[in-house]
Amino acid sequence: MSAGLTYLPPSGLWMLCPPSHKLCGGTAAVAKAISHDEGYGWGQVSANEEQGQEYHRLAADKLRVRLGAQDAARTDDLRYYDAMMDERTDQYCDEVMRVCRERYDSGQDVRVVIEEPFDLPLCDGIHCRGRSDCIIYTPGALDIIDLKSGRGALVSARCNHQLMTYALAGLELCADADPEIRLTIIQPALHSISTDSITRAELLVWRDEHLIPTARQTVEGTGSYHVGDHCRFCPARPTCRARAEQMQSYVASARHDPTSPTLALDDVAALLEGADHYKAWVDDIRKWATDEAMAGGQVPGYKLIIPRNGARKFVSEQAVVDAARRAGIDPYKRVLRSPREIELQVGTARYEAFFATLISSEACNPKLVPVSDPRPEYRPTKDDFDNRR
Repeated sequence: MSAGLTYLPPSGLWMLCPPSHKLCGGTAAVAKAISHDEGYGWGQVSANEEQGQEYHRLAADKLRVRLGAQDAARTDDLRYYDAMMDERTDQYCDEVMRVCRERYDSGQDVRVVIEEPFDLPLCDGIHCRGRSDCIIYTPGALDIIDLKSGRGALVSARCNHQLMTYALAGLELCADADPEIRLTIIQPALHSISTDSITRAELLVWRDEHLIPTARQTVEGTGSYHVGDHCRFCPARPTCRARAEQMQSYVASARHDPTSPTLALDDVAALLEGADHYKAWVDDIRKWATDEAMAGGQVPGYKLIIPRNGARKFVSEQAVVDAARRAGIDPYKRVLRSPREIELQVGTARYEAFFATLISSEACNPKLVPVSDPRPEYRPTKDDFDNRR
């Protein structure tokens, strides 16, 4: 890292909640995360993040193979490699190559940049540093393509700050041209390809009016805290006061009638709105307080204990086998793999071909969700109600 410069990642909490940067450790922690190619993980990589890194490395290798820049994709040292990873990275590469052919067929000179690091100056010694999954550029077009390997929430390319940052870095490849800019997120696990477009002028306005001011606030530790779904990625989430106030507001929002001994549906609806967030917050607080107590801190009114009975386990597998034989029993049992395990082993395509007709799904009980949920509404009949009584 160069002296006197501050580096921010192309995605992360700072774009949504500028003060969280210093709350979580500031520039040093972010610099450590970037230097280890760990995104915004603050130098600590979870199993899911490690799996995501392997997805991206395999996808990049496969693209280089298809483009003739590499002989073979490396898989020997991938801890999470399986048929599912192989299939989904192929799907990603298929879409990237489709875009390449589309650009090539239009008669343009096509160049492809894969996992290329960039260093984007913003202002006052603040830089954005990272690497984009894939950039395809021609004299008249710039395609920013990003792979999302997770099975969690669907991610949209529309006004996606991460992809817009990649596009800013990609503009350097186009000199002074005014290319058609297309932003694409490929999410194979959710069978989703999301695409948005933006002009060079719109991108530069976003940089000047949003990205640069937010970067300044982030480094200075100013701006406002913003509570939302992104809080689950924040290392400071257990002790963030803004989050605590938001959680408490969920309870206070219940418009209960003080003259009634019971809550009405309106009261319950207000509480349900924040129930999942509130539970996650309480779990975070409990874990953080336990860790503090383990480190020697005193939590007023609480103490550490050792539960009376922990999980039992055998100390020697071979000794247990020998004892079981003497007792005249078989210590092993055979268990059929679950549908999910088989799908991971053979990949979705072969799973559908060989096992789809052998699967039955249990009927699910109705679940109450917000009206914004895209799934169709279920309306129970009187018989449904009577059967549940």
